[in-house]
Amino acid sequence: MRYAPGFDADEHDLDSRLSAETKSHLREARQQDANLGRFLWNFSRKALYGDWGYSVTLNRPVRELVAERGAVTARELGGGLLGAASGGLALAFLVYSSGSGTLLTMAASMSALLLSVPAGLLGYAALWLRLPSGLVLGAVLLPYLFQYATSLMESMRHRPHLLAARCRGVGPWRIRFAYALAPSLPEWLASLGAAASLGFSLSIPIEYASGTPGLGQLAWQAASSRDFSTLFALTLLSTAFVMFCSTGADMISGAGAN
Repeated sequence: MRYAPGFDADEHDLDSRLSAETKSHLREARQQDANLGRFLWNFSRKALYGDWGYSVTLNRPVRELVAERGAVTARELGGGLLGAASGGLALAFLVYSSGSGTLLTMAASMSALLLSVPAGLLGYAALWLRLPSGLVLGAVLLPYLFQYATSLMESMRHRPHLLAARCRGVGPWRIRFAYALAPSLPEWLASLGAAASLGFSLSIPIEYASGTPGLGQLAWQAASSRDFSTLFALTLLSTAFVMFCSTGADMISGAGAN
């Protein structure tokens, strides 16, 4: 982004309402980010004291914008992930318990249909139907979690402990809950970390299309207007979030294996 053509240009240069002195001041402010090494050093030094820079697009400190919009994205991501996780697990357990190939085909077809629809298009549909963006995010994450849960339970079908339980005459519902569902839960919970990382990325087109004032919309606006400080802070924040989710998933997987 820094070395892209037109980085030093700005729409304010074409605004006839601004004086030459104002345009010169804005141009000098943009030149502060011209040297990438100097920008990284200044940003790191100020970030230690809680200063994440200033958004030239919205004329507000980046830290305030992240605090306000982060709460919106957190509610949206939490609600969507909870709905997708519960719906995907329940649907996968229903398909596994029924043993019906027809039901599996119908569920797989619905999952493939949702996977083929772009997240931005679902965001526009949410805006048109006045649906919450968290519901759209849940619809996007549902097929991923359903497919993973189905694969986990199908892998349990021929495990030795499950076959041994059948030979001992254990009831079918106890086998499904205690010998198929329960052992797969640690891996299932670990998959939620990857789903949360994916949901954070998908929130960008969904929030932009639906007009939701979250971090995703802020990232889109920052990239469109070449707001370097805001975009850099959001990149670091998203990287930290992905690392946190990956570490949590690894810890849950390790605990389940032990």
